[in-house]
Amino acid sequence: CAPDGSMTDEYIAYLERRAAGGAALVFTEACYVRADGKGRIRQMGIDDDALVPGITRMVDAIHAHGALAGVELNHGGRTAQGAVSGFVPVAPTPIPCTVVGGEMPEQLDDADIEHIIECFGEAAARCEQAGVDVISLHGGHGYLIHQFLSPAYNKRNDKWAEPTLFVNRVIDTVRAMAPGAALGLRFSAFEGVDGGLDTATTRERINAIDTHRLDFLDVSAGNYEAGQWIIQPGEWSRGLLAPHAAPYTRDFDIPVGVAGRISTPEVAEHIIASGQADFVSMARTLHADPEFPNRALAGTRYRPCIACNYCIDSLAAGPVPCSVNPWVGRELEQPAGPAPAP
Repeated sequence: CAPDGSMTDEYIAYLERRAAGGAALVFTEACYVRADGKGRIRQMGIDDDALVPGITRMVDAIHAHGALAGVELNHGGRTAQGAVSGFVPVAPTPIPCTVVGGEMPEQLDDADIEHIIECFGEAAARCEQAGVDVISLHGGHGYLIHQFLSPAYNKRNDKWAEPTLFVNRVIDTVRAMAPGAALGLRFSAFEGVDGGLDTATTRERINAIDTHRLDFLDVSAGNYEAGQWIIQPGEWSRGLLAPHAAPYTRDFDIPVGVAGRISTPEVAEHIIASGQADFVSMARTLHADPEFPNRALAGTRYRPCIACNYCIDSLAAGPVPCSVNPWVGRELEQPAGPAPAP
């Protein structure tokens, strides 16, 4: 996006290309609901009414290809840094995130927490105004909702020490302010750090969340201090998080999805056919080849993601490249068809 968080023609073209490629639901990146939650220079914002027209154009472009449009709501909490946002970061407990700069966050007081909850609701209302079909609350990867859930980052002794209070209040507010949108929660099945959420504790947290008010769950893993679990390297197995999604798929009455190196049709098919998840979430796979869904369904060749993570290494700077797809970020320049001769 632009540095002010607004949609650009280039980003709309990028998302539209993925919709044309056959994805059923195209999500934007995680977008900040309040300015002090901004974590990247060109991150998408949804904290101001002036951003709605750009999001509307994005939604219309995705809908033109028969796909649904989704927006992921987020606040970076301790992972946001003042050098990017222009604000002192805030968090449930003042614990710095050294991997992104280590600025000491301020501890949120009761009034500020209530305001952020309102900001989630207002952001959801903007989504609905723009025609967004699906809203996902980013409750994983070490962002603010996750920070309240985690024993490693929530050391409070007031009512907000109850780890699911914040996310349940967010769910209440979003449901009230965007009643027409489908609503889900992305979360990390475990954090991968000492003292953080393990598999059993995460399950306890999810059991205490008002999942009956949600339309889906989306399973990922890791946090910023264990980033290898968020964006798995190429040496790791494809679809490695599916076994962590399986218990939620079995025990919850809403659809459950899973992410994590789902980069071949065979892996996606196995996850769905084995009942480990109801849907699969792909990012790098569609980054490498936006036509992956169409080509996978047709049984034809596709350009594979090799999980080199060149994209992630470049994420903070702005446009996100790809080592195997030269047209990423240049969709507006891309020829409509193949060359007349090989």
